Amino acid sequence: TGADTTLGSVVSEAVRADLGQSPIVSVVTPQTVVAALQRMQRPPNTRVDTGLARQVALREGVKAIVAGDVHSLAGGGFVVTMRLVSVDSGQELTSLSGSADGAKDLIPTIGGLTHRLRSKMGESLKHLQASPELAQVTTSSLPALEKYTQGQHAMMFEVNLDKAIPL
Repeated sequence: TGADTTLGSVVSEAVRADLGQSPIVSVVTPQTVVAALQRMQRPPNTRVDTGLARQVALREGVKAIVAGDVHSLAGGGFVVTMRLVSVDSGQELTSLSGSADGAKDLIPTIGGLTHRLRSKMGESLKHLQASPELAQVTTSSLPALEKYTQGQHAMMFEVNLDKAIPL
């Protein structure tokens, strides 16, 4: 938030790069996000906020997302907040924040936060409930996608057409 609209993109890429260093974290590629947006019948350049990120993550079988904010302070400083959010419930698993005195301190602040987040992820991800992956088909409706996936499971794995057809 603030006057510099490019700052969010820069911070996002720095977070992605830092989290990508972890052997236990898989960072979703921009190409995967674009493909999911297209299946959702949205333009590929759609701004992905936390709600939309959860929908994309559900479609891609991702268990958690990292959301955050960067706030500009008077005097040139920044406050950076990162949250690990469970995709299926929307529950915040952990939240971290840090401050930077200026632009030169922003990257080290992000590095410290992502390091702490990576260590917390090891514990937090163990507590996530296993949720079924959704089918990768084209629909703008998440509820329709969930019903389709349930119907597909009933037909393919339960071999129960009476259950599958209404879904």
